[in-house]
Amino acid sequence: MQIIEVYRDLVNKYDKEVKTLGRKHRQIGSWRLLLAGAAIGGIYLTIRFETWALLLVVLAAIIVFVLVIRLHEQVGLQKKIKNALLKINIDEISF
Repeated sequence: MQIIEVYRDLVNKYDKEVKTLGRKHRQIGSWRLLLAGAAIGGIYLTIRFETWALLLVVLAAIIVFVLVIRLHEQVGLQKKIKNALLKINIDEISF
C-alpha cells in the first residue's frame, strides 16, 4: 500500500467523522435553543402565575441547559480537531 493511499483513506475517514460531528453539533444546538426557550417561558409562567412548584422544573431545565452547553462545546472542539486533521491529509495528498 502506497503512502498516498493511506492519506486518501484518512481523508475519507476524517470526512465522515466531520460530517457526523457536524450533524451532532447542529442537533445539540437545537436542543440548546429549545431548553433556553423552555427556561425563559417557565420563568415567565412562574412570575405570572406565582406557581413556585413550576420553579423547580425551570431550575432543572436551567441545569440541563448548562450541561448541554458543555456538551455542545466539546463536540465543537472535536469537530475542529477532525477538520484540522482532514485539512492536513488533503494538504499531504496535494503536496
